[in-house]
Amino acid sequence: MKCSALRRKEIDSIINLNNKFKNSNNNSDNPPFPAKKHIFVNPHNIRFSGGPLSKVAICSKGVYIFVTPNGYTYVGSSINLFVRVNSYFYYSILKSGTRAVLVHFLKNGFDGVVLKLYIMDPNSSIDQVLKMEQYFLDKYFNQPLNLNKDNIASGSGKHYPMSEKAKQRLRIQRGISFYVYDVTTASIVYFFESKTFAQLHMNIDHRTLNDCLNNGSLYLGQFILSLEIITEMQSYSESILSLIKFKKLINFSLAQ
Repeated sequence: MKCSALRRKEIDSIINLNNKFKNSNNNSDNPPFPAKKHIFVNPHNIRFSGGPLSKVAICSKGVYIFVTPNGYTYVGSSINLFVRVNSYFYYSILKSGTRAVLVHFLKNGFDGVVLKLYIMDPNSSIDQVLKMEQYFLDKYFNQPLNLNKDNIASGSGKHYPMSEKAKQRLRIQRGISFYVYDVTTASIVYFFESKTFAQLHMNIDHRTLNDCLNNGSLYLGQFILSLEIITEMQSYSESILSLIKFKKLINFSLAQ
């Protein structure tokens, strides 16, 4: 969605609401690491690149918290908050998802939803991001309207066998390995160890690759490229294709 798709009046209204909630509950938070707090009302309506959400969330590390109008909460973390938050707004993912947060958003939509972002220092380690997430999970998990089903940061591994393996890779923090998700099936389809290898086998220009990784743009209108596991999508190792089958999938999409 481009900025021109929204009326200026509507954007101003959203910004005014954001300003209203900007400093709310600041005194109730005492996270383990310094973080800049941002609050957005109706983030679904400002998810376009270049909008208020993207300006603070692109390539930002930290924690995100959804708060629904009827009081439900959901806590997560990311090394690129913009890409991660946007993954919740794809209808195909909501429709095929089984996690409570996806089921809730599919049924109730995003009107009136508040998104809280806690932006951490860009040099924060993955362990620090997870510790920050754990702080907020501990804070919200025992509330009756909590949508998190795991109380361990980044997933317990019980539902997502790749989670521990993913965290080990992420700790290396090379910034070159990434995961490929197919939004049509809401599942992981491949893992690349490097951008160079991906460019060779995906027929993708480096500028397009960086745009997809940093700005959350869909590759070929079908694939999310993410530097981290997206736990709300199917992340089972069985869904990962062989390189030959993955290339066939990419070539088929290119031909459409």
